[in-house]
Amino acid sequence: MYVVDTNAIIYSIKQKVNLEKFLLEEIVVPSSVVEELENLSKKDNNAKLALMSLKKYRIVETSKKGDDGVIDVALRNNGKVVTNDAELIGRLKELGISTVSISLGMVRP
Repeated sequence: MYVVDTNAIIYSIKQKVNLEKFLLEEIVVPSSVVEELENLSKKDNNAKLALMSLKKYRIVETSKKGDDGVIDVALRNNGKVVTNDAELIGRLKELGISTVSISLGMVRP
């Protein structure tokens, strides 16, 4: 299972990266990411498009906010996290959670 964070979803929209092409396991979105995208979509068209793209993914509820929600869902589901956020990657590595990032139109380990 892959857990995507806010910046990965927005980046995939901006760069027209089809996550399903590269991620062959289930892709899920924490409810904390949905909340962030709802707030960002008021000012950012890419966030608005990202929010609309979530219909194809399963939303996983979490009581945590922001990155803590991403970590919570990954830990509870033994998931890997898709993110380009260096700070979050550092936190995930400390917790032993695998990460992948999106760059140059591809998803990379």
